[in-house]
Amino acid sequence: MKAIVRGFLFLALMTGMSTAAVFAGEGRPFEGLKKIKCARGIERYLPGDYHFCMANAALQRGKPKTALKHFRRSASWADKRAMFNLGVILFRGESVAMDQPVGLAWLALAAERKRDEAYRQTFISAYGMASPLVREEADIVWRQLKREYADDVVLARADKVYDREVFRLKRSVRVDPMDQMYVYGLPGISSTKTLLEYLERISAESLGRLPKGKVDVGGILSTSDDVEREQSDSGTP
Repeated sequence: MKAIVRGFLFLALMTGMSTAAVFAGEGRPFEGLKKIKCARGIERYLPGDYHFCMANAALQRGKPKTALKHFRRSASWADKRAMFNLGVILFRGESVAMDQPVGLAWLALAAERKRDEAYRQTFISAYGMASPLVREEADIVWRQLKREYADDVVLARADKVYDREVFRLKRSVRVDPMDQMYVYGLPGISSTKTLLEYLERISAESLGRLPKGKVDVGGILSTSDDVEREQSDSGTP
């Protein structure tokens, strides 16, 4: 992680990026917002996105330990938003025991892709706030997490699953442009073509691009779907 840190700090100096972040926040995440619902049927196409949603839903219900499990599942499918949230939660001790070395390591993994500037800025800020001992311990944890969660390990697997399922959907549309499709938990989807458009939109976030809209580097990221995603009773942790 030391080489990456040097590169990030160099970038911060060259761009004038602030190394101070707002890591403050009180209350339950998403408190007062509409209940987060997750479409279980989307797991087949984007498991990372599904478990990211389930994690945020668990946070909203006040179940942080369940949330951490889902965030890890999401991270195993290359979702950087999940890694970011793991980092913020653990670094701040958000409803769980504070573990700054592990939190900093997750933030470093979330910032792995050079184009994800918001994640990079957050990592720089957290690194600047950490003590030398925390940085040293985080470096060890980061090297361990990389073996299981770095892009060269998980992204190809996630892309393979997504591309395989999308190929099948596109083949159905070529055979019948009016092909009907129902995905459990997505009442707004009624055709294969509509599902493909929906998947293209949310895969941009789940499989490696910047989250849409303004990012609060001191807060936890949530889902941003326009379609309400319903979860079944059996899918509730």
